[in-house]
Amino acid sequence: MQTKNCKTCGKKFLVFPFTQKTGRGKYCSKKCFYQNKEHKEHMSKIMIGRRLSKATREKISRVQRGKKLSVATRQKIKVANSGERSANWKGGRQTSTQGYVLRYCPTHPNRIKGNFVAEHRLIMEKHLGRTLLSTEIVHHINGNKKDNRIENLMLFASDSEHLKHHMKKDGHIRWRKKKQV
Repeated sequence: MQTKNCKTCGKKFLVFPFTQKTGRGKYCSKKCFYQNKEHKEHMSKIMIGRRLSKATREKISRVQRGKKLSVATRQKIKVANSGERSANWKGGRQTSTQGYVLRYCPTHPNRIKGNFVAEHRLIMEKHLGRTLLSTEIVHHINGNKKDNRIENLMLFASDSEHLKHHMKKDGHIRWRKKKQV
C-alpha cells in the first residue's frame, strides 16, 4: 500500500496500487470527492443536454427523498401538471357517479370541485345566452342523462317545479313508502 495526499483536504491516506493504476485513489473519502471543484465541473459538463438513465434518476430521487418543497415550488408544480398538461388528461370530459357528463371549465362561476360543470347545464346556458342560477334545474326529457341535445332538455325555475312535473307525469309521489299490509 502507498501513502497519498487527498486532492481536496490534503490529508494523508493509504491507497492500494491497483486503484492508483485505474486512475482512482485521489481522495480520502466520498465527502472530499464530491466537494472537489474538478468533480463538480466534470458533472455539470456531463449533465448538459443529456437524458438521464434510470439508475441515475433513481440515485437523484434517493438524494431528494424526504426534502420538503417550499409552498411556492409546490404551487408551481401543481399549476404545471394541471388541466391539459396533466398526464391523466382525457379531453376534459368525464362522467359523474350519478351518470351526468361533466366538462372541465376552471373559470365557470358555478363549477363544482375539480373545476367541472355538468354539460347539460352548459348547453342550456349557451342556448339562453346567460349563466344559470344555482336554483334552476335542467331536466332530461327522455331520462337519458348522457343525451344532452337541446331538444331533450327542459328548464325549471326551481326544484319544486321539477318535482311537480314528475308528479304529473308519474301520477304519484315515488319517494313515499307503500303501506305494508
